[in-house]
Amino acid sequence: MRTWTRARLTLACGNCGTFIEKGEPLLALTLTCDTGAGPVTLTKVRCVACEGPAPTDLATAEVTAETDTKQQALDTLTRLRKLMPQLPVDYKAMSAGDREPGEDD
Repeated sequence: MRTWTRARLTLACGNCGTFIEKGEPLLALTLTCDTGAGPVTLTKVRCVACEGPAPTDLATAEVTAETDTKQQALDTLTRLRKLMPQLPVDYKAMSAGDREPGEDD
């Protein structure tokens, strides 16, 4: 199902990766697939640049305390992910006394 709505959170377009800020129009593509374990609903979002102009009669976005809390949690997770190292530390090799490449005696 294709539904035009306004963003309640800051999202990224699934096609071009552009950020869609709160209150901006977006096209929500909802797909329902029936798996062996039950139905699964997937929602993909597209920005105005990818899907063309939005209808002019869109309602304003409902921004509540719940959506603000979700946005803060997403922002925190994004910052934490940037701080994490790219490769995990090999604690097993460190506890065995193996040296890292380039490490002196």
